[in-house]
Amino acid sequence: NGGSGGERPLHDHNPAATVRRPDAAGYARADYLDAGDLSRLLRAIPRRSVRGLRDYALFLGYVLTGRRNGEWRRLRWGDLRARGERIYYTWRGKNSPHARNELPPPLWEAIRAYLEAAPGQDGRRRLEAMRPGDFVFTPLGDNATRLPNVEPGQWDRNRPLSAGAANRLLKTYARRAGLDPRRIHVHVLRHSAAMLEEELGASLAGICAFLGHANPSTTMRYLEHLRGQPDTTWEAKAQLLGIGR
Repeated sequence: NGGSGGERPLHDHNPAATVRRPDAAGYARADYLDAGDLSRLLRAIPRRSVRGLRDYALFLGYVLTGRRNGEWRRLRWGDLRARGERIYYTWRGKNSPHARNELPPPLWEAIRAYLEAAPGQDGRRRLEAMRPGDFVFTPLGDNATRLPNVEPGQWDRNRPLSAGAANRLLKTYARRAGLDPRRIHVHVLRHSAAMLEEELGASLAGICAFLGHANPSTTMRYLEHLRGQPDTTWEAKAQLLGIGR
């Protein structure tokens, strides 16, 4: 009491105020596309050009693997490995520094079709010229060399497509598919992949492993928000109130 007979608090501030609270609305804007919308989106990507083949393989990859934006977009040729008749890919995420998953055969076929059509070095196709460190999904032009701070001679062609470019392309195809581009971005494809897994009967543990979540409770909250809370009593309430369908 400092000798004055009065009480004095041990702290003049609340220590808990410096601790960041969890974002309760972390999934508030999360959305997903159902199987019909995903099918329309993929069909809207023309596969008559190298660009179309690349984009089809890129976005089909997000749908079938459920990977985050950079986890799939930064795929390198050396991340792909054959084990018998199966192909596996290595990916790196915030909870998985070095994980390996099977690559669905239709996705492997899409990647091969793109690389077979893309021009490589010395007149060869890219598929013949790929080295382990080469990124798979790369820009097809040199538009970045037009920027004032980029020297054409220093432009490295071996770089992944940027996150912004991937989102812009996805919105373009969404518009062609008759979908609202404002609600669609690359992470929506991850949400969609998770919901497809649940629709097909995958367990919570299986979906958690598929997404690369560290904790099943994260997966549970994730799915609960995406699917929404069902109303199981509305019919009984309507009957009590005398309201017809």
